[in-house]
Amino acid sequence: MFAVSEVVGGLVVVHTMGKVSILLPLLGAVLTSVGLHALGLAQHESFHRLLFKSHRLNDSVGRVLCSWLLFTQFAPLKRAHLAHHRSFGLEADPDHWHWDDRRNRRDSCKLILHILLFRRIWNIGSILRGADDDRFRRGELPFVFLVQLVMFCLVVSFAGPATYALGWLIPLFSFMPLLEHIRVVAEHHGTALRVFVSPNPLENWVFGRFGFVSHGHHHENPRLSWSELPRETSAISSGPCRIEGAKSWLHEFVLAMG
Repeated sequence: MFAVSEVVGGLVVVHTMGKVSILLPLLGAVLTSVGLHALGLAQHESFHRLLFKSHRLNDSVGRVLCSWLLFTQFAPLKRAHLAHHRSFGLEADPDHWHWDDRRNRRDSCKLILHILLFRRIWNIGSILRGADDDRFRRGELPFVFLVQLVMFCLVVSFAGPATYALGWLIPLFSFMPLLEHIRVVAEHHGTALRVFVSPNPLENWVFGRFGFVSHGHHHENPRLSWSELPRETSAISSGPCRIEGAKSWLHEFVLAMG
């Protein structure tokens, strides 16, 4: 609910402060982006069925409030994420480019520009297909567009098209994916998993909710809820990948991109 309030608060700031200063609406867009990113973290928890004890409630909230609101399909993303856990450190990992430092260093500027130029619209083909025909036939896509249509109608009706563009479209398709990219690369790059031992409060607010401070330990035991994850950095990974302590997502991201 806190993430939802951040999204709504960001839209309110964009709408009410537009005539005061150009900077204040941008701050509202950033606040919306942080809230949407937090919903993405909640979506991750729903993939592992850690949001609620009821599997049906867990999947329903993850699907509607997180995936569809974020313009993605729940089923293919969940399957790809679980494959990421099984294959981390291997080429079979569907997210292997997140930890491929050579690829990051080669394509970092192009990728960041790609994200800022509305990544989800740019990749609309893959979103429409899901990951394969079987997942596409699950029938999520009409509901994804229905949820987006509802958001369009609500925001334009109450706040106008300018607020919809700056307060919703740009955060959803650019700023939020950029936050997501920074976090994922920082947590995984170089085939090491990170535990952030002393992040600053701002980074912890943006990147570290739902136990993502201890993302390395989450890989060791994905069944632990975020509140049960250990914070110790001395734990030794039982798998082929190592766990490292880190202090800053941004510092780790710069190392991966450098």
